[in-house]
Amino acid sequence: MKKSLELLESFCNKTHCGVSNTPSAILFCAHPDDEVLGSASLLHYLKDNLRIVTVTDGAPKKMDDAIAAGFCSREAYSKARFQEQLNAMYSAGITEAQVFQLGFIDQQASYQMGAICHKILEMLQKCKPEIVLTHAYEGGHPDHDTTAFAVWAAVEMLKKRQGDAPEVVEFACYHGNGSSEMVYYQFIDYPQIPVWSVQLDQEQIENKKKLIQYYTSQWKTLENFPLTVERFRRAPSYNFKRPPHPGVLLYEFYDWGMSASNWNQLAAETMHLLKLNEGS
Repeated sequence: MKKSLELLESFCNKTHCGVSNTPSAILFCAHPDDEVLGSASLLHYLKDNLRIVTVTDGAPKKMDDAIAAGFCSREAYSKARFQEQLNAMYSAGITEAQVFQLGFIDQQASYQMGAICHKILEMLQKCKPEIVLTHAYEGGHPDHDTTAFAVWAAVEMLKKRQGDAPEVVEFACYHGNGSSEMVYYQFIDYPQIPVWSVQLDQEQIENKKKLIQYYTSQWKTLENFPLTVERFRRAPSYNFKRPPHPGVLLYEFYDWGMSASNWNQLAAETMHLLKLNEGS
C-alpha cells in the first residue's frame, strides 16, 4: 500500500518518469462530473486499473435542476447525467465496465449514510484496491461530505475485519470557508499533511476542458471551475461530529435541505450504529 501511495505522490509531483505499474484504485465521487472536476489529471494515469463509483444518481427530488436542463422527469435527468459520465470516461480511456453508480438520490445521500457505507465496503472487499480516491470533508456540498464520511467508515470497518485497508487520498473540490463565495481547489488546512498540487500543463488543461464539455446538462455550473490546478492529499483523521471549518458552511447558503448541525448529528448516529469512533 505504501508503494502505491508513493507512486501516486510521484505522479502528482511529476517525478514518476513514465512509471507504468500504476496502482489499482477506486474513485468514489458524489455526482457524475465530480471525478473530472477533482481528479482529471489522474484519470489517464490510473485508467487501466481504475474504477469510478458515483454515489448518487445526479437528480435531486426537487425538479428545478432537471427542468432548467430541459428534462421533464427526474428519471430522465438522472439517465442523461449517467450517460454524460459514461461518454466522458470513454473519452478518457475508461470503459463502461469500470463505471458504477450506487443510485442514491442527489441531495439526499446524508440520510442514507449507513447504507452507503455498506455499499462502499462491498466494493472495497470485492475489488481490493490499493488506493481509494474521494472527496475531502470540506462543507461544500452535503453529498460530497457524506461520500468522504462513508469512505472513511468503510475503510475503518475493513480494518476491523481484516487488519489492513487501502490508503485514502482525497481531492479538493470547493467550499466557502465561512462565506457564500466558492473557494475552488483549496483544502481546509491540516498543516501536518502535505498537499500535492498538480499544475496542469496545456495538454492536461485541454483534456480536462474536453471531458467537462461532455457534461452538457451541467455546463452553467461547470464553466465557473478553474482548469489550471488540482490538489490531493492523504485523508486526515476528521472529526465528523463537528463541521469542517468555523462559520456557515457553503451548502447552508443553498436550498439543499441540509444544515451543518443536522449533518453532524446524522454522522454521529451512523458512527454509533456502526460502532465506529471518529478521528482526532
